[in-house]
Amino acid sequence: MILEILRKDDFALDDELLREISRLYYEQGCTQQEISKKVFVSRAAVSRALEEARQRGIVEIIIHYPYENHTDLEQQLIRRFSLRSAIVNNDANMLTSESYMAVCQMAAREMNRQLNNSTVMSISRGRTTKNIIQAFVPSRTLPDMELVQLCGAHEEDDPAMFEESDHIRMLQNKLNCKSWCMFVPGLLESKELRNMLVSRKSASITLSKAKDVNYLCLSVTTLEQWKRWLTPSQIASLRRKGAVGNLLGYFFDENGQILDSKLYERWIIADRCVFQAEQRVLVVADSFKAQAACAALNGKLANSIITTGKVARKILALHQN
Repeated sequence: MILEILRKDDFALDDELLREISRLYYEQGCTQQEISKKVFVSRAAVSRALEEARQRGIVEIIIHYPYENHTDLEQQLIRRFSLRSAIVNNDANMLTSESYMAVCQMAAREMNRQLNNSTVMSISRGRTTKNIIQAFVPSRTLPDMELVQLCGAHEEDDPAMFEESDHIRMLQNKLNCKSWCMFVPGLLESKELRNMLVSRKSASITLSKAKDVNYLCLSVTTLEQWKRWLTPSQIASLRRKGAVGNLLGYFFDENGQILDSKLYERWIIADRCVFQAEQRVLVVADSFKAQAACAALNGKLANSIITTGKVARKILALHQN
């Protein structure tokens, strides 16, 4: 009976039911799927109920931000790298850990502002993007939005480091949107094995979606961070070529030029066309990544940045030198 009522677009939903669904979602942290089982309605009905609860004022989302922007550094970054946007946390009186989390919260707020039902999004793996997603509180569900996995998974010995597919599942649960995942390893032993896995339907369809991606949430890695996955000879070869960082599986030099490497033949990663996505947001909260971040901005691999004041100053100094 409740399901039939919720499916009627012209029916005024009962406030008590909206409160119960909202309480389960916002206070108890239940997923929309769990709520649908508890109150015997479809997941789509739960999504519509949460939206109506916000519209009626039953639920009011208030986010308190314990930080302020550093507008001068933002303008310098925009001018120096011809960026679409820059958001810099004014971290003058913050501990490093506080500044780090503030950047993740700023990125989550910006993501919530920009995402819509036309968004086709991908998000990098790693600790920073995991914290962004955990801080992300959507103002609405987006059933027509799409999430796309662009890289295969690493063999990870740290359970705190989430893969792209983990991030996509977490975001999908919050946004009630569509997703495209391939659940394959990243770096394979041979070109032949890589080609075999890429030919699988789930992988081929997912990788073909790269051309449709219009929003990237990027976390850059340094060459040093790749020592856990590559051999010393592979690292040495990349260093001789001038590699300073990596985005989405592609190594690049200090000018942001993507380097040629035999590794790509064994790597399950999206086509380079993904760097033509309309919005490419680089989130950098760690100072040791400043050089890699500067290089990514030099090469237009990213066209927006969210970072700390300390990292912003380092990036500007590196670019000037």
